[in-house]
Amino acid sequence: MEDSETRVLVCDDHELLRLGITADLTRQPDFVVVGEAADAEQAVAAARRLRPDVAVVDLRMPRGGGFPAIRQMKEEGSTGHVVVLSSYETHSDADRAIEAGADAYVKKEDPPEELVRAIRKVVAGGTQLSAGAGARLVSRLRGDELLSSREVEVLRLVMAGKSNREIGLDLRISEGTVKNILLSVYGKLGVDDRTAAVVAALERGILRIAAH
Repeated sequence: MEDSETRVLVCDDHELLRLGITADLTRQPDFVVVGEAADAEQAVAAARRLRPDVAVVDLRMPRGGGFPAIRQMKEEGSTGHVVVLSSYETHSDADRAIEAGADAYVKKEDPPEELVRAIRKVVAGGTQLSAGAGARLVSRLRGDELLSSREVEVLRLVMAGKSNREIGLDLRISEGTVKNILLSVYGKLGVDDRTAAVVAALERGILRIAAH
């Protein structure tokens, strides 16, 4: 084994996914997968034994879950870095993973190159977050995560199924202004389109579906 190789531990309870991740990583000339784990307890024990440079950790694992496993690995210093690979990307999951000590957050549906990029980045001392998680973190640090009253007003009309033109007529503003307001909303919520913005606002309690 070359000194320049990055030693990776892959932790996920789905065997086929673990095999796929391992195959993707071993194709890289600078990576070597030193072990695998199928649950949180195995992950912590394997990290202690193998001392990997990077642990790739799923958040939804049996026997403890990913969050406590990440925290324990980082507290014990049994892995240099942790990259979360998750099917989920709620704002609470991303925040909890970062607070537990994760250095990067990648979604499972992202191309394999994203995981490779994240591993290289954390080894170099950086961090990497998926687009949504990154936007949320930046927004929270700036202190402007909450939408303005005008942004909520526009988003409420979007939820009602109205087009930008109809929203503009209702609020007596130009269609271009509506578009700019929505772009601001997307940035604050870490989303890319109208539907995702409404879903995110409902999840956060910014919007509520009226009871009939």
